[in-house]
Amino acid sequence: MSDAIPLDRHAGKIREALAATPSPALATMTIPFREALVLTGLSRNTLYRMLRARKVPGAQKLGGTWRFHLQTLVDWLACKPVGTPPESR
Repeated sequence: MSDAIPLDRHAGKIREALAATPSPALATMTIPFREALVLTGLSRNTLYRMLRARKVPGAQKLGGTWRFHLQTLVDWLACKPVGTPPESR
């Protein structure tokens, strides 16, 4: 079974749209791990590695699953050029 998410090729457009349209709803919204994969464009293993190293702002583990504060994640991604290695983020 593949963990590939069909929206991967649209991750850049999703990030741009979210960054360009700030919304009060984003201030409190959280997203699950799989959606964070799409948004960041990172592989599953890379995102887990960054979570263990506490390099992802707005991430928290709730009941054994990772949740991400959407606005914090979008702001963090907006500060990093697309294609920047995860260690630099």
